[in-house]
Order: sequence, then C-alpha cells, then structure tokens
Amino acid sequence: MKKFTFFILFTFIFSTQIYGAIDVSVNGEKIDFAGQPPVLADGRTMVPVRAVFEHIGFDVDWHQETQSVILARTSQILIMRVGEPWFFLNGNACELDVPAQIIGGRTMLPIRAIMESVGYYVGWDRETSTVLILSEQPEFSQITIPDRELTADEIATWTYNYHAMGGATEFEREVIRLTNIERVAAGLNPVEEYQTLMLAARFKAQSMHDLDYFAHASPIYGHFANIARQVFNKPLRSMGENLSMGHLTPEDIVAAWMDSPTHRDNILTPNFTRIGVGVHNDRWVAQKFSG
Repeated sequence: MKKFTFFILFTFIFSTQIYGAIDVSVNGEKIDFAGQPPVLADGRTMVPVRAVFEHIGFDVDWHQETQSVILARTSQILIMRVGEPWFFLNGNACELDVPAQIIGGRTMLPIRAIMESVGYYVGWDRETSTVLILSEQPEFSQITIPDRELTADEIATWTYNYHAMGGATEFEREVIRLTNIERVAAGLNPVEEYQTLMLAARFKAQSMHDLDYFAHASPIYGHFANIARQVFNKPLRSMGENLSMGHLTPEDIVAAWMDSPTHRDNILTPNFTRIGVGVHNDRWVAQKFSG
C-alpha cells in the first residue's frame, strides 16, 4: 500500500485563487468533480460542495435567495452562506479562515475546517497533490528531531502530534498576552496568534533542545525563517525572532526580553502583526512577521 504524507492541512499562502491539479480522496477513493476541480484560494483548499458531501452521505441543498448551502446527515446539519467567514453546525457558529465562494459556477467550500467539524481527518499527500479525507484517526508516534532535514512523513508525524497533544499551551499563549501588554503600552497595535508561527516556534524550540544548540540560525535549516518556509510551506517575510533559555515562567521570559535592547526592539517593531510562541523544556522561541 502506498505510504501517504499526512499532515493537518497547511497549504501555501496565496492572495489569489490558483487553479491546479489538486485531487481529493475519501478513505482512499478518489472523488470525481465533473468539470470544476478543487482550487487553492487565500491559502486554503476549496472544493465543490456537492461532490464530496454527497459522497459521505449528506443531502446537499442550495438556497438561491440567501446564497446558502445546507448539508444534512442524520444528526448533523451544517449551514453556510457564500461570503461569510463562519458556518453553523447544529446551530453552533464555527469560524472559517476563508468563506464559501462561487467559483466557475460552483459553490466551493474550504474543506479542512468543515470536514473536521463533522469528525473527519484531513491531510495532504504532497507527492500527488491530493487532499486526504479519513474517517479514522491516523496513527503516528512522537519523534525526536534528528540532525538532518526531516522527511515529509516525519514532518507529518510531528505536526499531527502537535495537534493531538493539544496544540498551543497556556504558557505559550501567556507570552503572547504579555507581549501585547508591552506593545499596547508603547502605543503599538497588538500582534495576533498565527498558526504557522506557533508550529514553527515550537519546532524551533524542540530542535534547539534535541540538537543541543541555542542560536537564531538552525544547523539544519539555516536562517530561522526557513523553518516556516521549508518545514511548514509558508513563505513568510519580514520576520523577527526572540530566543531565551533557562527561564521558567512567561513573566520571566518577557521581562528578560524587554530588558535586552535587541529583543525589546524586536518585540516593539511597529509593523509586526502576527506572532507564534513555542516552548520545549527550557528553550523559548517567539517568531513574528508583518502580513
């Protein structure tokens, strides 16, 4: 059986729709989209609603007057309206990174958020450009970051475990909160938590621990921004990084950064808008970018 590269779907950032040869499979069965293929739009994979959801047993209704799609299966009812950045699952509002859109005369939905809301797992086979939709949770084991570039399967394993273990920690988010207190006190806008940077910062923190180094440049990937770019496929620019080792609390780490002129300047860079924080054992990383 072919071994798929699986990770919780983080696609490239694009500001426009990009048409390409993207396939979708459900439990190994390829979906036929009959004319309108999936597309990448604003960094998310968009698929025609009817083909995928009818395949997994949903009834699909389109309401022209309200520009809304209603998906219904047993006890699950999803309602979403074209152009709105949320959908409703059994009456509960769920946020969307990218709203439903009309593309090529078809209603297109961002696949990951909606499929995961109804109990599926969504991944990406990089070699074949295929979105993988699975009804059962894939099994992976934790890995130590080795002294070489990770393979696609190892990145998949690491990313899956990050989410399976709960994602961002309270300590990491507290660093973001305290950072924003300092920015607001300096008359700056707060920075927002950004998923890719949360992954990249945690990965960097763990790699510094596992490979026993402490530096902005990785011995494997070089410039710290390359972790977001090469490991997590996000071509971020205008980035900055704060590091620390040995501090025990978010309060200690932010205070130490603010006492360091270089780190303070980084925290108070006006054009930074997004942030990710990662901690592994005694290594702390904060990465920021403007965008």
